[in-house]
Amino acid sequence: MKEKAWVVTVNAEKAKFYRVIRVGELEEVASLVHPEMNKRPIDLEADSLGRNNPRVGNGSNTYQPKTTAKDKKDQLFAKMVSEELDRALTNRAFQNLYIISEPHFLGVLKKELSSQVEGKIDRVFTKDLVEQNPNQIWDLVPLVC
Repeated sequence: MKEKAWVVTVNAEKAKFYRVIRVGELEEVASLVHPEMNKRPIDLEADSLGRNNPRVGNGSNTYQPKTTAKDKKDQLFAKMVSEELDRALTNRAFQNLYIISEPHFLGVLKKELSSQVEGKIDRVFTKDLVEQNPNQIWDLVPLVC
């Protein structure tokens, strides 16, 4: 077994951080719940769509923001997860990291991870197992700790 390994299960709403005790045994050391997980995307919008009144013609145009409310929500939570991993790494809580993430959120999370945390990642799995118990995680993902 690798020394001081952590397993993180994460999706856009929850994250659970586990310490590997021994092969087949995980201990939950932390968890995060997105503070805005129960809000609807429309509730996260600051105001209505912008308007563009052209000088020529009778109509007006609306435009969509490039970043949606869901994108902002996901990015905020990814930043929270990344900060938790940075704190743990600074405290030398892990040397090796396994990330198990819902596929879409994994891309968002990777953009937020520091290079120090990225350097500790052994494997990444694209599955949403955040609601699974530790025994099920070992059964569903081939961790090589």
